[in-house]
Amino acid sequence: MISSGFAKKQKFELGKTYNIVPGKNSISDQLRLDAIGTDAYNMYPTIYEEDLITNQNNEAIIYLNSIKFESYFNNKNNTKSVEDSKYQDVSRTYMRYVGKENEIENNVELYKLYLADNITNLKVVSDILNEQLEQPKDLKISRANIQSVSETSLLALRSGLLQKISLSFMLISIIFCSIFLACITFMLYTIVKKIMINQRGQIGNLKSLGYSNSSILFNYILYLTIPTILIVPLA
Repeated sequence: MISSGFAKKQKFELGKTYNIVPGKNSISDQLRLDAIGTDAYNMYPTIYEEDLITNQNNEAIIYLNSIKFESYFNNKNNTKSVEDSKYQDVSRTYMRYVGKENEIENNVELYKLYLADNITNLKVVSDILNEQLEQPKDLKISRANIQSVSETSLLALRSGLLQKISLSFMLISIIFCSIFLACITFMLYTIVKKIMINQRGQIGNLKSLGYSNSSILFNYILYLTIPTILIVPLA
Protein backbone atom coordinates (compact mmCIF):
# COMPACT_ATOMS: atom_id res chain seq x y z
CA MET A 1 0.00 0.00 0.00
CA ILE A 2 1.28 3.46 -0.86
CA SER A 3 0.23 7.03 -0.03
CA SER A 4 -2.28 8.52 -2.47
CA GLY A 5 -0.36 11.71 -3.34
CA PHE A 6 2.72 9.81 -4.51
CA ALA A 7 0.61 7.25 -6.39
CA LYS A 8 -1.21 10.04 -8.23
CA LYS A 9 1.98 11.92 -9.13
CA GLN A 10 3.71 8.74 -10.36
CA LYS A 11 0.51 7.51 -12.09
CA PHE A 12 0.60 4.20 -10.23
CA GLU A 13 -2.27 1.79 -10.89
CA LEU A 14 -3.71 -0.87 -8.61
CA GLY A 15 -2.67 -4.41 -9.44
CA LYS A 16 0.50 -3.43 -11.34
CA THR A 17 4.07 -4.06 -10.13
CA TYR A 18 6.76 -1.43 -9.48
CA ASN A 19 10.35 -1.17 -8.23
CA ILE A 20 10.28 1.10 -5.19
CA VAL A 21 13.03 -0.23 -2.89
CA PRO A 22 16.38 1.63 -3.16
CA GLY A 23 18.92 -0.37 -5.19
CA LYS A 24 16.39 -3.07 -6.09
CA ASN A 25 15.61 -2.72 -9.79
CA SER A 26 15.25 -6.34 -10.94
CA ILE A 27 11.95 -7.93 -11.96
CA SER A 28 12.06 -10.20 -8.90
CA ASP A 29 12.12 -7.12 -6.63
CA GLN A 30 9.00 -5.59 -8.12
CA LEU A 31 6.13 -5.18 -5.67
CA ARG A 32 2.44 -5.31 -6.58
CA LEU A 33 0.35 -2.29 -5.59
CA ASP A 34 -2.66 -3.68 -3.71
CA ALA A 35 -4.01 -0.50 -2.09
CA ILE A 36 -3.67 3.30 -2.05
CA GLY A 37 -3.98 5.24 1.21
CA THR A 38 -2.47 5.99 4.63
CA ASP A 39 -3.49 5.83 8.27
CA ALA A 40 -4.57 8.92 10.19
CA TYR A 41 -1.20 9.60 11.85
CA ASN A 42 0.89 9.12 8.70
CA MET A 43 -0.72 11.54 6.27
CA TYR A 44 2.57 13.33 5.63
CA PRO A 45 5.38 11.16 4.21
CA THR A 46 8.51 12.84 5.55
CA ILE A 47 11.33 11.77 7.86
CA TYR A 48 11.98 15.36 8.90
CA GLU A 49 9.65 16.40 11.70
CA GLU A 50 10.07 20.11 10.97
CA ASP A 51 8.59 19.64 7.47
CA LEU A 52 4.93 20.65 7.52
CA ILE A 53 4.36 20.24 3.77
CA THR A 54 5.88 17.35 1.81
CA ASN A 55 6.89 16.89 -1.80
CA GLN A 56 4.48 14.30 -3.18
CA ASN A 57 6.70 13.80 -6.25
CA ASN A 58 9.38 11.89 -4.38
CA GLU A 59 8.16 11.38 -0.80
CA ALA A 60 5.77 8.57 0.00
CA ILE A 61 4.57 6.23 2.74
CA ILE A 62 4.84 2.58 1.76
CA TYR A 63 3.39 -0.36 3.69
CA LEU A 64 5.01 -3.76 3.03
CA ASN A 65 3.92 -7.15 4.26
CA SER A 66 6.01 -8.40 7.19
CA ILE A 67 7.92 -11.05 5.19
CA LYS A 68 9.11 -8.57 2.57
CA PHE A 69 9.98 -5.96 5.19
CA GLU A 70 12.07 -8.47 7.12
CA SER A 71 13.96 -9.60 4.03
CA TYR A 72 14.79 -6.01 3.07
CA PHE A 73 15.54 -4.36 6.41
CA ASN A 74 15.47 -6.71 9.41
CA ASN A 75 16.70 -10.16 8.49
CA LYS A 76 17.56 -12.24 11.56
CA ASN A 77 20.53 -13.86 9.79
CA ASN A 78 22.02 -10.42 9.10
CA THR A 79 21.53 -10.92 5.37
CA LYS A 80 19.21 -7.98 4.76
CA SER A 81 19.32 -6.94 1.14
CA VAL A 82 19.08 -3.14 1.49
CA GLU A 83 22.24 -1.38 2.64
CA ASP A 84 22.10 0.61 5.88
CA SER A 85 23.26 3.75 4.06
CA LYS A 86 20.16 3.73 1.82
CA TYR A 87 17.53 4.10 4.53
CA GLN A 88 16.95 5.60 7.96
CA ASP A 89 14.75 4.18 10.71
CA VAL A 90 12.50 6.93 12.08
CA SER A 91 9.73 4.76 13.48
CA ARG A 92 7.27 6.49 15.82
CA THR A 93 4.34 5.04 17.73
CA TYR A 94 1.41 7.08 19.08
CA MET A 95 -0.03 6.03 22.44
CA ARG A 96 -2.85 7.33 24.62
CA TYR A 97 -2.43 7.46 28.40
CA VAL A 98 -5.57 6.44 30.30
CA GLY A 99 -4.26 6.39 33.90
CA LYS A 100 -4.33 9.04 36.59
CA GLU A 101 -2.65 12.32 35.65
CA ASN A 102 -0.63 12.55 38.88
CA GLU A 103 0.84 9.08 38.25
CA ILE A 104 1.88 9.54 34.63
CA GLU A 105 5.64 9.83 35.30
CA ASN A 106 5.73 6.67 37.43
CA ASN A 107 3.64 4.79 34.88
CA VAL A 108 5.91 5.87 32.02
CA GLU A 109 8.93 4.56 33.92
CA LEU A 110 7.07 1.32 34.63
CA TYR A 111 6.23 1.03 30.92
CA LYS A 112 9.91 1.46 30.02
CA LEU A 113 10.82 -1.20 32.56
CA TYR A 114 8.48 -3.78 31.04
CA LEU A 115 9.44 -2.69 27.51
CA ALA A 116 12.99 -3.90 28.26
CA ASP A 117 14.36 -2.97 24.83
CA ASN A 118 17.91 -2.27 26.05
CA ILE A 119 19.75 -5.59 25.72
CA THR A 120 22.66 -4.50 27.91
CA ASN A 121 20.36 -4.09 30.93
CA LEU A 122 18.14 -7.15 30.61
CA LYS A 123 19.71 -8.76 33.70
CA VAL A 124 19.01 -5.64 35.75
CA VAL A 125 15.41 -5.53 34.52
CA SER A 126 14.96 -9.18 35.42
CA ASP A 127 16.28 -8.60 38.93
CA ILE A 128 14.05 -5.56 39.47
CA LEU A 129 10.93 -7.44 38.36
CA ASN A 130 11.63 -10.73 40.09
CA GLU A 131 12.97 -9.37 43.37
CA GLN A 132 10.78 -6.23 43.51
CA LEU A 133 13.83 -3.95 43.71
CA GLU A 134 13.70 -0.18 43.29
CA GLN A 135 14.63 1.02 39.84
CA PRO A 136 17.94 3.00 39.78
CA LYS A 137 17.25 6.54 38.60
CA ASP A 138 20.58 6.92 36.78
CA LEU A 139 20.21 3.66 34.85
CA LYS A 140 18.85 3.84 31.31
CA ILE A 141 16.50 0.84 31.34
CA SER A 142 14.96 1.57 27.93
CA ARG A 143 16.20 3.12 24.69
CA ALA A 144 12.71 4.38 23.89
CA ASN A 145 12.36 8.16 23.74
CA ILE A 146 8.86 8.70 25.09
CA GLN A 147 7.62 12.26 24.55
CA SER A 148 4.44 14.06 25.48
CA VAL A 149 2.19 15.87 23.01
CA SER A 150 3.57 19.22 24.22
CA GLU A 151 7.10 18.10 23.31
CA THR A 152 6.01 17.16 19.78
CA SER A 153 3.78 20.12 19.00
CA LEU A 154 4.69 20.15 15.30
CA LEU A 155 3.88 16.47 14.91
CA ALA A 156 0.57 16.98 16.71
CA LEU A 157 -0.21 19.92 14.42
CA ARG A 158 0.71 17.92 11.33
CA SER A 159 -1.27 14.86 12.40
CA GLY A 160 -4.43 16.87 13.04
CA LEU A 161 -4.01 19.37 10.22
CA LEU A 162 -6.21 17.56 7.71
CA GLN A 163 -9.05 17.18 10.19
CA LYS A 164 -8.82 20.85 11.22
CA ILE A 165 -8.85 21.99 7.59
CA SER A 166 -11.83 19.75 6.82
CA LEU A 167 -13.76 21.08 9.82
CA SER A 168 -12.90 24.67 8.84
CA PHE A 169 -14.20 24.16 5.30
CA MET A 170 -17.33 22.48 6.65
CA LEU A 171 -17.95 25.41 9.01
CA ILE A 172 -17.41 27.92 6.20
CA SER A 173 -19.78 26.02 3.92
CA ILE A 174 -22.47 25.87 6.64
CA ILE A 175 -22.17 29.62 7.28
CA PHE A 176 -22.37 30.52 3.57
CA CYS A 177 -25.25 28.10 2.98
CA SER A 178 -27.13 29.62 5.92
CA ILE A 179 -26.58 33.14 4.55
CA PHE A 180 -27.63 32.01 1.07
CA LEU A 181 -30.74 30.28 2.45
CA ALA A 182 -31.68 33.39 4.42
CA CYS A 183 -31.31 35.52 1.26
CA ILE A 184 -33.46 33.10 -0.74
CA THR A 185 -36.12 33.05 1.97
CA PHE A 186 -36.22 36.85 2.12
CA MET A 187 -36.40 37.12 -1.68
CA LEU A 188 -39.18 34.54 -1.91
CA TYR A 189 -41.16 36.27 0.81
CA THR A 190 -40.79 39.63 -0.97
CA ILE A 191 -41.72 38.18 -4.37
CA VAL A 192 -44.74 36.25 -3.06
CA LYS A 193 -45.99 39.25 -1.14
CA LYS A 194 -45.68 41.50 -4.20
CA ILE A 195 -47.36 38.96 -6.50
CA MET A 196 -50.27 38.46 -4.13
CA ILE A 197 -50.77 42.22 -3.75
CA ASN A 198 -50.74 42.70 -7.55
CA GLN A 199 -53.04 39.73 -8.12
CA ARG A 200 -55.47 40.42 -5.31
CA GLY A 201 -58.27 41.01 -7.80
CA GLN A 202 -57.54 37.77 -9.66
CA ILE A 203 -57.50 35.83 -6.38
CA GLY A 204 -60.92 37.28 -5.56
CA ASN A 205 -62.23 36.22 -8.98
CA LEU A 206 -60.90 32.68 -8.48
CA LYS A 207 -62.59 32.45 -5.09
CA SER A 208 -65.87 33.68 -6.58
CA LEU A 209 -65.61 30.96 -9.22
CA GLY A 210 -65.46 28.32 -6.45
CA TYR A 211 -61.74 27.70 -6.04
CA SER A 212 -60.77 26.90 -2.46
CA ASN A 213 -58.08 28.76 -0.52
CA SER A 214 -55.89 25.62 -0.48
CA SER A 215 -55.98 25.20 -4.28
CA ILE A 216 -55.11 28.87 -4.81
CA LEU A 217 -52.31 28.64 -2.24
CA PHE A 218 -51.00 25.42 -3.83
CA ASN A 219 -50.84 27.18 -7.20
CA TYR A 220 -48.60 29.93 -5.80
CA ILE A 221 -46.43 27.44 -3.89
CA LEU A 222 -45.94 25.43 -7.09
CA TYR A 223 -45.20 28.63 -8.98
CA LEU A 224 -42.27 29.36 -6.62
CA THR A 225 -41.10 25.83 -5.88
CA ILE A 226 -40.20 24.81 -9.45
CA PRO A 227 -37.72 27.71 -10.04
CA THR A 228 -36.27 27.19 -6.53
CA ILE A 229 -35.64 23.48 -7.19
CA LEU A 230 -33.79 24.38 -10.38
CA ILE A 231 -31.84 27.38 -9.08
CA VAL A 232 -30.67 26.17 -5.63
CA PRO A 233 -28.58 23.18 -6.87
CA LEU A 234 -26.94 25.42 -9.50
CA ALA A 235 -26.11 28.04 -6.86
